[in-house]
Amino acid sequence: MTTKILAPFRFLVDWLIRFIEDDGLASAGYLAYIGLMSLLPFLVFVFTLLGLIGQADQGAGIIDMMFRFMPTEVAQTLQEPVVQVVGKASGGVLTPSIIFVLWITASGVEGIRTSLNRAYRKRETRGYWRRRANSSILVRSFQELSSSPSAAWLSARCCGNRPKRILISAFRWA
Repeated sequence: MTTKILAPFRFLVDWLIRFIEDDGLASAGYLAYIGLMSLLPFLVFVFTLLGLIGQADQGAGIIDMMFRFMPTEVAQTLQEPVVQVVGKASGGVLTPSIIFVLWITASGVEGIRTSLNRAYRKRETRGYWRRRANSSILVRSFQELSSSPSAAWLSARCCGNRPKRILISAFRWA
């Protein structure tokens, strides 16, 4: 009888031990860091693209919304650099920013792969460049899939042709 009562606690203790042994906290921190690190080049890419296609006012709206949800100290610190980046939209920034975003995103895929290998106690046998190439191809495939007409159709089908929900759904799928 007591073993049935203690079973959930035993599960939690086993989970905590595995979490510590497999560096779960370090893996979670790395994935959070990669996520935040990929955000800046992505925003540079989006704002530059909006400036080049003549929709800089949309970029200003995104910036205002972004600053509304930030703590005031962070918003004050970031306001000047972000306005400078948006104000100097040029095609020369577009390509390096998208390449950097793809590289960082592939690093995130590598982080997930490493975390899963640790969790399942598997040893990676492939070389570094082969894993990077595999991650880059995977990221590029997901990018193509998310920007394809079928993704737009699926998004419109799921969201009822409401633009804001379609955009949110597209980001969820990407």
